[in-house]
Amino acid sequence: MDYTEIIVSAIGLCTLIVTAIVVPFIKSKIDDSKLAKNVSLVYQYVKAVEQLCGAGGGAEKKAKVIQMLKNAGVIVDENLETIIEAAVYSLNEIVSAATTTSDKGE
Repeated sequence: MDYTEIIVSAIGLCTLIVTAIVVPFIKSKIDDSKLAKNVSLVYQYVKAVEQLCGAGGGAEKKAKVIQMLKNAGVIVDENLETIIEAAVYSLNEIVSAATTTSDKGE
């Protein structure tokens, strides 16, 4: 009995399993880690630009954040721009809540 065909078939099946299951799993983990890093950078940069530029000038501040991200090697796409908007909204909510709380304390 020749086991060569069985061994070749088994190797082909293993390769198929690795390609279909393991590679996408590893890729998703890398993408998740990269996304978490990018979100962290967005929040840091939004806070920094807000601190440096003050109120107003939203479009210019967004452009500065995008340029900072590009300088850090981050590819800015629609999803990342949405995250920038969410970071700005979050920061504004925090500032608004802090202002409301301090006004009540007077």
